[in-house]
Order: sequence, then C-alpha cells, then structure tokens
Amino acid sequence: MGGRQSAEVQQLYSFQRWEEMTASRRDNEMTLPSSPLVSFEEMQRWATASCKIVLGPSSWGSGFFVLFRIHENRVLYGVVTNNHVLDESRLKVEQNVQLRLHNDETITVQLRGAGIRFTCPLLDVTFIELKEVDVQTMVHHGVKFLKLCSSHQCTRPGTAIAIMQYPQNHPVLAFAQGNVYSLWGTCILHDVSTHYGSSGSGIVSMRSGEVVAIHCARRPDMKVNVGVRAPVAIQAIEKVINFNIAHHKPAKDLNHRELQELKMLGLHPTNNKFLFISPSSLFVTPLWFYRTNHAWYWTPTRPDSYDEMESLRRCNWLEIGVGKSKSVIGGYWNGQTPALRNIVLIDILAATGFKYLL
Repeated sequence: MGGRQSAEVQQLYSFQRWEEMTASRRDNEMTLPSSPLVSFEEMQRWATASCKIVLGPSSWGSGFFVLFRIHENRVLYGVVTNNHVLDESRLKVEQNVQLRLHNDETITVQLRGAGIRFTCPLLDVTFIELKEVDVQTMVHHGVKFLKLCSSHQCTRPGTAIAIMQYPQNHPVLAFAQGNVYSLWGTCILHDVSTHYGSSGSGIVSMRSGEVVAIHCARRPDMKVNVGVRAPVAIQAIEKVINFNIAHHKPAKDLNHRELQELKMLGLHPTNNKFLFISPSSLFVTPLWFYRTNHAWYWTPTRPDSYDEMESLRRCNWLEIGVGKSKSVIGGYWNGQTPALRNIVLIDILAATGFKYLL
C-alpha cells in the first residue's frame, strides 16, 4: 500500500485551488478573503470524503475519511468522528462499524481487522485506522481521503471554513459554510450551520481543502458551534501510538499511593476519578485538571458539573506537556498565565509523562 499512499499524499499536497483574488476590469467584481471561490469539483471531493456513521435504524452521526502523517514517515488512513458518536463501548474488537458512503452504499468495517482505535471523551474525538483492504474498498467506491491539517495556523480566527454533514433535518448530504469565530482551548468556535446528526463532520478550510477541525457541539449560550482542532487530535494519537495499549481505553484507576502523591503536589480529587482541582488561595484562582489516556489537561473555567462529560467539554481545556504554552485560550482569562504555584504544578505534571495516565 506504500506506493498508493505516497501518490495520494502527493495529490493532497499539490492540488491547486480554484481561487482568483483579482478584480475584473469590466464588471468590478472580485472574490473576497472572507469568502473564497471554490470549484464544484473541489466540493465534490469533500462530499466523497464524508460518511454517515449508522448507529441504529434511525440514529446516526457524521464522519470523515482522512489521512495524516505521524512520526515523519508513517501515513495513517482512517475515519474520524466524535467520541459521543463512537465511544469506548462501540470500539471493542468484536464490534463492527457501519459507514454509509456518499453514494448511499453501506460498508461494514470489522474492528478486529482495523488498526488504531483511538478515542478521548474530553476531546470528543474518535479515530479508526483503516487497514489496506478497507482503504481499497473505500477507494473502489469513490471515497477520497482528505488531509488532516497538522498546523495550528490553519484555524486562525476569520478562516473561511465549510462542513459537509448529514443533519437529521435533511434527507441527504448537506453543505454549509462560515468562518472560525475564535479559539477556545483545544477547540474552535465557528458559525457554520449544523443540526443533530452533524456531529463528527469534518470542518474543511475553503482555501487549503484540508480538514482543520472536527465539529462536535453547539453552544447556544454563545450562539456559536464548536469543533476540535485537527492538530490537537493528531498530537493525541501520536502520543499513544508507540505504546502497546488499547488506545480506546480511558486513563487508568489510580491507587492510594498515587492519589497521595498528587495531593502532595497540590491536586485534590473530586467525585470524578479523572478530574482534580488545584484550589484557590490568596491571590490564586483555582484550576481544574483532567487525566486522559494520552495527556493531562487544565482549565481556569469552573465546570458546571463534575459528572457530566458534556459540561466538562464546555471548558477551555489546555494540554499539559513539555514546551506547551501556559497562556489561557478563550474565556475570561484569555491570554493570561496562571499563578506561579500552578505554573510549577503544570511543569511537574508535564515531567511525569504517562505515570498517572496509563
């Protein structure tokens, strides 16, 4: 499959966009940076990368066929969606996943023969690597694999984006476009119209044609929709791929000794075994910390509920890691850094690697 992979990657890297940023001398019409022209052929390519993930007779989510490079020399082909569409229980080796393609054909992917099965409830991302036989089947049915963008520059506010989706209020594949409104932790806030059933759709840059985020939720209180940034998902998968673990499993249960060690660092447990708090003190605001199967995350935003994952996802989470920025992204504290006490705590957790995770 290596030769076909390299050809596909080369195609994605070299394809030319149908855009013209000059005005016509005769009619004074011009394309605008906020709304670039996109060819019908390009939109068709996005459509063939879309799929409906069948969950039941009248229940589904959306998904997208993607490819991306990890560790410089390995290219993964697969389908990406949300954790709330395909969670841990649906990724067990004895399970199958039904994908309805753009041409209304239904393909069953047997997870026993699949590669990586990665999911993270907090990020709300699920990725299933397709093996060669499944990739060939998809290609035979006209599926295109779009490149998953690895650069954080691809989701800057104002970026023109589009979503191919299977909303439940629409009988067929639908298209909507808009812009990145702002950044929110590991996510983007965007104004592209979606509906129930659109969860898991790929958010595509209208300039590059790359998948820059995965649509995951709506925020009626802020009148925006939410998407997980593609580089965040790639880095999460990259972190665990070299470990001989079940990538779809959550972080491990901590024993008494490990809980005591974290408490000595200043982390207090909550009624959620994955969630900890660094409490407030004089001139120090509290921070919340969450353990996943690949990294610690922190947020200055108080979750509405410690038990409901939907509430936890609304917070502007930031990944902890060596060299990672400690500036808040989004919300009341946007652009600010935590108090020195919490900066030290974040640095210590970064140095622990997978000790309290796997």
